[in-house]
Amino acid sequence: MVTVKWAPFPATNIVSYRIWRSMIGFMGILPPDVSALAGKTLILRDNGRPNATTITLNGTSSIIAQINAVAHGFRAFQSSAYIDAYYVRSTMGERPGSLEILGGTALADLGLTVRMIVEQSEDVLVDTIPANPDREVLLEYEDADGNPLDWYRISAIDSDGVESEKSNYRQHLRYITPVCLIEGMIVDLQGLLVPDAEISAKLISFPHSPEGQSYATLEPVVARTGSDGRFSLVLAQRALVELKIPAIGFLRSISVPEKPFVVVNDLQVDLDYQFPLGYLDAPGAPSTDTGT
Repeated sequence: MVTVKWAPFPATNIVSYRIWRSMIGFMGILPPDVSALAGKTLILRDNGRPNATTITLNGTSSIIAQINAVAHGFRAFQSSAYIDAYYVRSTMGERPGSLEILGGTALADLGLTVRMIVEQSEDVLVDTIPANPDREVLLEYEDADGNPLDWYRISAIDSDGVESEKSNYRQHLRYITPVCLIEGMIVDLQGLLVPDAEISAKLISFPHSPEGQSYATLEPVVARTGSDGRFSLVLAQRALVELKIPAIGFLRSISVPEKPFVVVNDLQVDLDYQFPLGYLDAPGAPSTDTGT
């Protein structure tokens, strides 16, 4: 199981959200009458193996058991969320893993098409859930069929039925300290969305655990805006960081709030932190000119 969390979209007329999952594998629907599959075949190949696996179905026993009896480099699973669905996943669930549906006479019965599936090459709609009217609450969805190696995207549906662009892919992360999701959107002077703009957070001071056993690296955390101009940055709560967005001239030292999420416009400058000597005179740094 994977829990997907996200901040509400800024638009006020959002009525629902769609959750999309991408994996190196596929979901299939079990036919009502498995006897129709007797003698039919499904041909799969995992991760470029020289020999494909041909599965000859007997039309009586579990399709999942029949696939797993001869599988090489992939496994089949019964869906936990839908009684008539199953999954076939590559055992190499991340890049450079792949799973190829080569053919077979059972394709039409199983609702499958010939294709190569690699990381983030396709996604499927997992569920649609209503929007929460309380826009200060971080939204959450539990994917009973999710795997930590899967990737997720979110789209929003407004009151006119118009769907937004899907968000950037996000993968499961395991946190050992409370985190805050910082959200924002970047547009240009014409009001057009700006994709691929960089947002970075550089560590100044890290809040240690009570046991004093956790330490943070000095490498900055970097994110980029998606095609919808939105960005998401996950940072440890109470960490003091230098937050930088070059595209809009944004440069602040901030203490990450002790809350699940915040929009970047609500972040307050940490006035207790003093920039190192000479920093303000660096190219691109805030001006020290008093105008006198």
